[in-house]
Amino acid sequence: AKDDDKTRFMTVFRELADGLVQDEIDDQQVKIAVEWIKRMIDYNVPHGKLNRGLAVVDGVRALKAAKNETVGEEELKRAMVVGWCIEFLQAYFLVADDIMDESVTRRGQPCWYRQPDVKMTAINDGILLEMMLYKCLKKYCKGLECYADLVELFHDVTYQTASGQLIDLITAPIGVVDLSK
Repeated sequence: AKDDDKTRFMTVFRELADGLVQDEIDDQQVKIAVEWIKRMIDYNVPHGKLNRGLAVVDGVRALKAAKNETVGEEELKRAMVVGWCIEFLQAYFLVADDIMDESVTRRGQPCWYRQPDVKMTAINDGILLEMMLYKCLKKYCKGLECYADLVELFHDVTYQTASGQLIDLITAPIGVVDLSK
């Protein structure tokens, strides 16, 4: 079942990524930007272990099982969409973290900002990755009773993560090791 979930999860990613790219085309975005966005999503989002995203699916199944219910197809897909929203947020954090930490590689490949044609455009790309998660939430979850709570949860997680990143940056500047902080 885990392998089936991961395969299906990847299929949902492709649908979301293609949908986000199609949204750009529909909004009459210039061709070069559409190609950039597709490349940026594919480079940064789907290459981790996907544990965060798949945990949403496992969590939904566990909650339903506790009530002796099964997860319907629509619910399963929605859980996978929310899982991918977490993965998009994680990709945003990693793009930003790599720039701040001056990292060289991420997930076995050069960091996005280290691509010769990317550099500091990666800052904007990170912002786009974050905003894309909200586009996906809106498309697949708006109208659900939990929609506002989901949006608020993503905002809270983003704030907490940024606060933690600040502590990391100001207590351990690059090239300076001071364990007294």
